[in-house]
Amino acid sequence: MAKESPKKATATSAAWVDEYAGGNPQVRDFYSTDCFDWRPAVARRKPGEWNPFTAEEITEWRESLLPHTENTALLDQLEVLRDPNAIVSITGQQAGAALGPLYTIYKAFAARHWARKIQSETGRPAVALFWVASDDHDLPEVQQAHWLAAGGELCGASLAESDTTSGAPVSKRPVAPGLARAFIAKLAETTNDTEFRAGVMEALEKTLLAEGATFESQFISLACRWLLPLGVVPVVPRLRFLRRRAADVILKEIESAPTANESIRDHGERIGTLGWKPPLHREGNELNAFLEWEGVRGKLSLHGGRVTVSHPAGPNNILAEMKSEELRALLEKEPERFSPNAILRPLVQDSIFPSAIYTAGPTE
Repeated sequence: MAKESPKKATATSAAWVDEYAGGNPQVRDFYSTDCFDWRPAVARRKPGEWNPFTAEEITEWRESLLPHTENTALLDQLEVLRDPNAIVSITGQQAGAALGPLYTIYKAFAARHWARKIQSETGRPAVALFWVASDDHDLPEVQQAHWLAAGGELCGASLAESDTTSGAPVSKRPVAPGLARAFIAKLAETTNDTEFRAGVMEALEKTLLAEGATFESQFISLACRWLLPLGVVPVVPRLRFLRRRAADVILKEIESAPTANESIRDHGERIGTLGWKPPLHREGNELNAFLEWEGVRGKLSLHGGRVTVSHPAGPNNILAEMKSEELRALLEKEPERFSPNAILRPLVQDSIFPSAIYTAGPTE
C-alpha cells in the first residue's frame, strides 16, 4: 500500500523512486505520464515527425567511432537513424575511468532492453544509444576506478592527477600513463584469475596506455569493445552535426531565460513542502548551457542585457563578457563551442533523436 506522504529530507533519491513506484499520489503528481509505461511515449513519437540523419551526418558519427573498433559492421546500426520511422532508447553517463561504475553497464543494458522490446512489439526500427557526457568538466567525478578485490574489499585507483581548477571538459583531459600502469598492475594483483581476466586486462592496457589517451577516448574505446557488440551505440555530443542540431534548443534557452530556472525553483519549493531536499538549486540568472572559452567550459549567466562567461570553479572568476546578441551570433557561427548542462541535456537529446525511452538514475 502506498504511503500517505513521502519520506523526509534524509531520504535518498532512490527512495523517491520507490515512492513513485508505490503509487504515492504526491510524488506521482510531479510527472505527466507513467514513467514505467513505454507505450504512450512511443505513440507520441509518430512516424515521420522527426528530421532523420543525413548520409553525411551518419558518416561523421561513424568516423568518430572507427578508431575504436575493428568490427566496422557493428556501425551499420547507425543506418537505422536515416529511417523517419525510427525510435531511440537512450541513456548516458560521464566518461568514467575504465568505463566507470557498474551502474554505467546497468543503464546500457536497460537501454538495449527497451530498444529490443519496442522493435519486437511495434515493428518500428529501434536503436539503443549511450550519450557519453564528455562535455563534463568535473574531473574528480570520473578519474577514479573502483573494484572488488578477491577478498571482497573495495579497491580504488586514480587515472589522472587531481586538478579541480582547469575547467576543461574531460574530452580534453589526458589519462596519466604512470597512474594507468599502476591501476592495471593493482587490478591484476588483487583479482582472481578467470577465463575473462586476460581479455579485460588486454583491453585496459590497449585503451588506457594508448598514445594521447583522454578520458573520452578510453571510454569510447571500451564502450565500442563491450557495449557496441550488444547493440548499444555510443554517441559523443561534441560532433559538429550534433552541435548544429542542438543550437536551436540552446538559442531558445538564451531567449527565454530565466523561464526554465523559475520552473526549477517552483518545483523545488513543492518538493521542499513535502519534506524532501530539492536536487537542484538555481539563482535565476544562470543559463543552462556552457560556452567553451579558451579551453575552459565556461558557465553563462545573464546580467541585464549582458552575458558573463565565468570559470566553473567560481562565479567571481570572469573569463569574458558580451552582449546577449553577441552570444546569439556566436552560437550561430560556432555552435561546436556550446554545450547543454544537466538540466538542458535531456531536451537537447529529445530534439536531436526520436527518443521515446530515457533510462536515468534516481537523481536524474
